[in-house]
Amino acid sequence: PAFFPLQAESSVKGKNAGKGEAKASGRTLYGAALFLALALCLGKADAYAADYASEYESVLYDSDDGLLSAEINALAQTDDGYIWAGGYSGLYRYDGARFEKTTLSPLINNVMAMYVDSRKRLWIGTNDSGLVCYNVYTETFAYYSTANGLPANSIRAICEDDEGNIYAATTGYVCRIGTDGTVRAYDTWKDITYVRSLASDGHIVVGVTNGGTLFFIEDDRLLLETEYAKDSTLSYMALGYGNDGWIVGLNAAAASRFTLEKGRVSVKDVVGTGGVDNMSDILYDPKNRGFFLLGDNGITYLGEDNRTFTLTKDAFDSSMSDAMIDYQGNVWFASSKQGVMKYAENPSVIT
Repeated sequence: PAFFPLQAESSVKGKNAGKGEAKASGRTLYGAALFLALALCLGKADAYAADYASEYESVLYDSDDGLLSAEINALAQTDDGYIWAGGYSGLYRYDGARFEKTTLSPLINNVMAMYVDSRKRLWIGTNDSGLVCYNVYTETFAYYSTANGLPANSIRAICEDDEGNIYAATTGYVCRIGTDGTVRAYDTWKDITYVRSLASDGHIVVGVTNGGTLFFIEDDRLLLETEYAKDSTLSYMALGYGNDGWIVGLNAAAASRFTLEKGRVSVKDVVGTGGVDNMSDILYDPKNRGFFLLGDNGITYLGEDNRTFTLTKDAFDSSMSDAMIDYQGNVWFASSKQGVMKYAENPSVIT
């Protein structure tokens, strides 16, 4: 694997040393290798794409199926089996046939992100009212906003570590909500603001800022932050974790698999994405050990062997925003312009 060491001026800032807030920075310089790998992978991928896409049946849900707006930002399924979709027009619940707008709380007027935690609670991140935590069994709520510690009331991403702590990315800073409900804002990390993507391997939380900075959190410490070279037009966009490794999508039609080893990013490979770029979300598929890659211009499946299969169907190919796999194995995709599409395996074409 290729190791990208920290640049020479990396340091631990004096006033935070000893407080568990180490800060380091590094810059990855592998543009030439990226484009070589991209060219090879794209050439290898196209031959099988049409066959893979034919193995799925798709169903589109839009204004004809209960959505008041096709602008959907987030998807989730709770333990009671319901599937939820959230967007600028509010929160919707799927009843098995169509979506119905629901008013769980007067604070949920719009939805930017959703997450179901290990305790089966649904976390709903809004654009202007902070976080709402909903227990589907007790039908009770917990609310988090700037009034009780959030850095900002506009939420962009949510994830969880293996101790049950919830991490929320706001349009200000990232924060951690402990199992006791207390909020810790990471507001001393001045370069880690407006985070667009968060993911966790259980122990380490990794994120990407809107400016393209990739960063790592462990035990309330900022382990590392890294960017592409300043003179590069490439930047990090979205994160995924699975199959014992990380993957980060780029604003070009490429993605990088990496691990974090001894405080350094170790790149395993850089792969083409079948033309999907400006990635917004990456979803791991545990059944087949691959990843669904969502971008501005469609959806690609990246297999464990780095082959890509185009999943864009029925002109559902604009502003992909979120994805999830339900308990039956169906894959759901959301678009902030085109609504929701469900992909289900077609048994008649699978051998």
